[in-house]
Amino acid sequence: RTNLALLPPHEFHSTPADSIFGLAAYWPIPTEEDAQKLMDRMGVRWLRTGKTQLQHAGRIANHHSNIRWGKEWTDAERDEWIKKELTKCVENGNPYWEFANEINMSTAGIAMEGHGIGKALLADTYVAWLRAIRRVQQETGMTQVKLLSFGIAGMDEVFVRKIHELGAWNLLAGLALHPGRGNFTPDYPVTNPYQSWEQKPGDNFWNYYGAVRTAQSLIREQGSIPLWLTEIYTPTVPNSFWEDTPRNAAENVVLTYALAKAEGVKCAMYYQLFDSVWYDKLGVNPKDREYFFGLVQRDLSFKPPLLAYCAIAEALDQASFTGWVMFPNAATRGLLFATPRGPLAILWNRADGYVLTKEAKPFATPEPWVDTWQTKTPTPLPASGETVTVINCIGQRTSVPARDGSVTLTLDGAPTMVYGLDPQKLTNAAGKTGF
Repeated sequence: RTNLALLPPHEFHSTPADSIFGLAAYWPIPTEEDAQKLMDRMGVRWLRTGKTQLQHAGRIANHHSNIRWGKEWTDAERDEWIKKELTKCVENGNPYWEFANEINMSTAGIAMEGHGIGKALLADTYVAWLRAIRRVQQETGMTQVKLLSFGIAGMDEVFVRKIHELGAWNLLAGLALHPGRGNFTPDYPVTNPYQSWEQKPGDNFWNYYGAVRTAQSLIREQGSIPLWLTEIYTPTVPNSFWEDTPRNAAENVVLTYALAKAEGVKCAMYYQLFDSVWYDKLGVNPKDREYFFGLVQRDLSFKPPLLAYCAIAEALDQASFTGWVMFPNAATRGLLFATPRGPLAILWNRADGYVLTKEAKPFATPEPWVDTWQTKTPTPLPASGETVTVINCIGQRTSVPARDGSVTLTLDGAPTMVYGLDPQKLTNAAGKTGF
């Protein structure tokens, strides 16, 4: 399969200060300028790592690096390594340094095998490094570089609480989270978004929205710092029920970013721009799922989730979250945003549940043009004018006529973006009419 896509020109007005759109990684393919132009069209404002000077105007690169956690570091070796990394940040114009990666999954003697989740096995060592970084910053004067936590694999509440317990919370300028997700919709398992929610024992660990809400709850409890999602995902590993199908991936990109904006996330960095891996760029290995996390296929054609990234970036350009919309049908969900283009509603219905695919061997991935949502729910909505504009997950627009101040849209599990509704006639989370 290959894909053909046409993206009309679009100018974004957001800046890194007000945009949540980022990428965790990209490569200069076919050239650096080609990659830069594509990121411009996508609305990318943040990169997890790189040189800010290489970026087109309006995009900022942070710095990310890791160490060998099994190595015995002398004080001199540690300080020298820290100085080198801080110097890179200053020279590359990186305002934030995300030090370490997913170390809650490992011990010093175990590679990334998942044996450490929930045990905080490297917490003491990690905090010692944080303190050393802060000391070296003071000694060298490179205090302008702000520290993000390591990218936490899943919402590992034990490790986050341990950082606070060890007195290192005030060393961080942001909490970095990697909310991995299985074959669930991004809003799983929060069945009532209007109430507070935290992850409970027995909930599936690899979920998105529950992880984000739990992280924000911990941040409010331990001291307010921004939440960064430095890796978010919609991997399209073929013939795997645990991953997204190409169609689900597009739907889930839209909902992932909409929920992140609603929850006050500072930035959500999609992992990554291209399929394949950094040490085998545009290579192929059907036995390694890491080769299928990108937005662009190995033949450089756009996957459906890239179109979805563009669509939701356009929709949320300079947007602010207004609130949740309530409906008489308890399965119907809605987010309302204020934008320079007018009120934006993002609507979907969970009549078919939160689980996207059934575990089966072999699992055949459906084609992206096949709609797998079974339940279609006609939903009457108040319109502010004679028409409303409906935008699907890959950015296709439809004008729907309204009659007598009302329009009926058919909703299913795919989020639908809508301009032209009347916020004063929608029901807010308190059960009252009007926003």
